[in-house]
Amino acid sequence: MTAEDIITNVATTALIGTQVGDNITTQSNKNILLFALNLGIKQIAQDTLLWLDGETITMVDGQYEYTLSTIPVQIIDVYDDSYISRPRNSATYYGYYQTAPNKIRFNNITPNSNVLLNYYIYPNDYILSDEVVIDSSLINSLTYFIASKAMEYYKSEQDVSISKVFYNSYLESIAAFKANTDTNNVDTVQNTNMIYKKGLV
Repeated sequence: MTAEDIITNVATTALIGTQVGDNITTQSNKNILLFALNLGIKQIAQDTLLWLDGETITMVDGQYEYTLSTIPVQIIDVYDDSYISRPRNSATYYGYYQTAPNKIRFNNITPNSNVLLNYYIYPNDYILSDEVVIDSSLINSLTYFIASKAMEYYKSEQDVSISKVFYNSYLESIAAFKANTDTNNVDTVQNTNMIYKKGLV
């Protein structure tokens, strides 16, 4: 589905009878819903940790702090060419600190060696014609989020109340999605047998 398909669907289902929903053909209302869609995708990325990326930093003599190419949602792991892990917020020799959303500082460096980072990211903003790449089971979550932000736009007491209902539906749908997907940070299948826990054969 394109971004325009999604916001049109939200307008003609969840937002029918509202100024934004009933006037979806105007550019200003499309812009409101597209802005809400991009906020929603970023919130889903933060809540589900589905978007992965990483980068390699080449250490420079005397330089301890490095700027990342993006602002990650969360850094997963940091390790060097020899696959030695660098622990986060650690004063140990190999430790590092995240000093800003897009900066990390190493305790010690080895000039001309590489440090590899894996992290969760926020997807780029969509324009109306872009294909939105998202798990089909999260379309309802995105719909609830967009509707919540669109109703918040009006700021009347009734609209804010409806916005909260939509947002609670968003939270419930995200919780259901996470309950039906694998647990984060499971080192081995022996630690958590998801097949057994879900009652599957």
